[in-house]
Amino acid sequence: MNKLYFLSIVFSLFIVTNSNASHDFVHTSLIVCGPKKIDDVRSLNKYDQWQYYYIYFDDKDDVVIYNDGYEYNTWERRHHSHLDFNQHQITTTLKFKKNNITNVYNFELIEEIDPISTSKKITKTIKSIDHFNFSLDSMTFSRRVVSYPSKKKYEPATGICWNKKSY
Repeated sequence: MNKLYFLSIVFSLFIVTNSNASHDFVHTSLIVCGPKKIDDVRSLNKYDQWQYYYIYFDDKDDVVIYNDGYEYNTWERRHHSHLDFNQHQITTTLKFKKNNITNVYNFELIEEIDPISTSKKITKTIKSIDHFNFSLDSMTFSRRVVSYPSKKKYEPATGICWNKKSY
């Protein structure tokens, strides 16, 4: 009985350790994109900060994009708490495809607002997708946000990107 108990504990620890290890992310490069090159996005006022994207790549084809106070990653749906004026209760996800011929990344930064997570009278889940296209060769980007189910299209934007050393 003691051996069985001991083996079950060891097996449980192996599973917990292994499941946590699959979410380790160590970036190998950082690219910043925005309307103009800046040294530090934190030097901008809050309104201007949303225009900048921090794209973190690792060597396992995982990506994290940080934009407007939210993290989008390729390996899980991430739930964000409601924090008054600067962050709403949403779930974020990141999907991407890379065209190896043109060196263009097609990112989809997905936000979902659940009807029960907001004080507004929302009856359906609202989803917005930020279609963000980044060219590694020209170090430029274009983006456009579309909301669903309304299919409202927001103004497109373009800008430049640059390599950045981590903070």
